[in-house]
Amino acid sequence: MKKHLTILILLLFTLTGCNGRRELKEIENLLENDIEAAADMADSYNPYRKKQRAALCYYAKGMVNMASDNIAIATDNLTKALYLFTDTTCRNYALTQHNLGVLLLENGLYETAADYIRNSTANFSRLGEQESVSFNNYLLALSYLYRNGYSQAENLFDSLLNDSCLELPIRNECNLHLAKISFYRDSNVDGALLLADRYINNCTDGQPASGYSLKGQIFYSIFENDSALASLSTSVSMAGNNLKTLRVDYKCLRDLAIRMKNYNAAVGFSKEYEAINDSIYKRSLKEEITKKKLEYSNELAQYRISTVRKVLLIIVLAVALLLAISTVTWITRARLQRKSFYIAQNDNFIISRNQQNETGSLKQDMADASSQFRSTVSYQIVLEKQGQENGFTSSEREMIIHDLFLYFSNPIRIIKEECEKVNRNELVFLCCAAVGLGSDTVSDLLCTSVSNVRSIKSRLKAKLNATLLQRDLSAVLA
Repeated sequence: MKKHLTILILLLFTLTGCNGRRELKEIENLLENDIEAAADMADSYNPYRKKQRAALCYYAKGMVNMASDNIAIATDNLTKALYLFTDTTCRNYALTQHNLGVLLLENGLYETAADYIRNSTANFSRLGEQESVSFNNYLLALSYLYRNGYSQAENLFDSLLNDSCLELPIRNECNLHLAKISFYRDSNVDGALLLADRYINNCTDGQPASGYSLKGQIFYSIFENDSALASLSTSVSMAGNNLKTLRVDYKCLRDLAIRMKNYNAAVGFSKEYEAINDSIYKRSLKEEITKKKLEYSNELAQYRISTVRKVLLIIVLAVALLLAISTVTWITRARLQRKSFYIAQNDNFIISRNQQNETGSLKQDMADASSQFRSTVSYQIVLEKQGQENGFTSSEREMIIHDLFLYFSNPIRIIKEECEKVNRNELVFLCCAAVGLGSDTVSDLLCTSVSNVRSIKSRLKAKLNATLLQRDLSAVLA
């Protein structure tokens, strides 16, 4: 119950910094009444949304699993939370690293646990949380001890004995671990017993079962059977639910009973040892954690592969679309070029023919040009538009004016030779007048008013040579 309460307090403290998001507030409320419902709610978030909210939800679920002793699932959820955090400098990220280190340390993955603990220590140090830094150093020392790195573990435990940032019971634990180092590495029985007694005498928050257990092992190793039996029996009576200590005690008591030829007692101790051993290792947590880590790694790999495939597909589609647009553009441009080429060829043919048929008389050339223009599509468009309310389109105007200048090329050349000041609009008016088009049609072609067409006619008369006007164009400009 105390463990669950501690986890919930830590979790509620974590969720307090979630910017008041509604979903996390609901999880916080559920944690007080229904832990499993809170865990299920955390599962509803997309695991690949790299946002603080999703990360905190997985962190919440991981802490719930820790409280329920679902070690492998807790490791999986905390690993996902670590991946999802966008802010790797926040306290929640450091807490996730720390808790992963604790889980892995308790279940035999010492090197990986040490990596997580070092990283969280760096984050806690940056945040100025010296108490957390000191506790992480204690965990790091344990990882060295469990891997038989006695020198590194001894240096850390020695430095932590007088660390005021570390709680007194944990500092006292350093005495016990130093006793183990003295016994395991140096076979220093006296030094180990002295440190074990110091640990037992300084215990203030509970029964010192671990100290008596270590003393029993030491006495057993030097064949002081009665002292070993007394210490181990004391340890068993104080251990309570500390299964790891009881497991060591019953194994040592079994071996001690065999040595003392008390075989009935040895059988009883052996049964107790096997029961506790089965309870602790009924399944290989180390293998399960490793399997979960592999599953999650594969899950991330598949997600990354899927993402890469989507990106590649988008790139291929974009390239294909670009190629299609380029092809259509090239074909359209080629068609326009061919069309322009054939139009130019046709224009050159008409101009050449007009030059060959030139009579030398402006009046006759104007009449011939008018006759030829009336046979064109442009003239048919003019006839169709007459009497309709809607005027010419821009493309129709462009085509009609183009054909006027094409078929009247000879008269226009002669007029320009005689009078260079004649402009484009005046020439268009002159050609239209020769064909017999009214002022309304001319104004539509030139996009101007009828009154302005009359002004163009007046200016044209003033510019043209009086003789030329009287001789050849008097009928046109009447």
